[in-house]
Amino acid sequence: MIDKELGSQMLDAHGRGASVLAVALAEKLLNDGSENGWVLETYAANLIELGRCTDAEAVLDRAEKVSKKERLPWLIHRRALLEEHRGNYAVALELWKSANAMAPDEATFLIYAASIAFRLGNLMEAEELARMGTRCAEGCPDEAWHNLGRYLAAQKRYDEALFCHEKAIEIDPEYKIAIALRDELLQVLDIASGKNAADE
Repeated sequence: MIDKELGSQMLDAHGRGASVLAVALAEKLLNDGSENGWVLETYAANLIELGRCTDAEAVLDRAEKVSKKERLPWLIHRRALLEEHRGNYAVALELWKSANAMAPDEATFLIYAASIAFRLGNLMEAEELARMGTRCAEGCPDEAWHNLGRYLAAQKRYDEALFCHEKAIEIDPEYKIAIALRDELLQVLDIASGKNAADE
């Protein structure tokens, strides 16, 4: 039986990025030989943050044996993060695509996949994946819109990019990064049209 108080402390540590503490708490929770899926998954996530990739891989193997079927896409997500941490970006990209195939309504996996495609210089693939993310019912469609705007801006498709950032802000009016990039794009469009601050 998992100690609920310790479990709550572990999740709190994980949520605020206290990975050393989260790992210590996870190990205490698992010390009696219990194999709990969510504890193992959280344990692995924080091992990755600490660069303990081999240990994280072994913990994910354990998690897959005891986790519910609906958690499998998220365990694949963890494996993708592991491969990203190792610098295996192409492998991570394919893992995120696999997670998306299992949970097509979840934007998270597409957001990460698009980000990796962009990092690899595959702008069209990044655009396609992010656009798919904007149509998802779960996850963070505002982030998918924001990232799509970034990928379009990189291709100098400024009007389309502006529309995307405005969509992101429509979903989350406090989205500071999207607001900043929207304002940046407005300046770029002014430059393209021949306007400048001195004209106003």
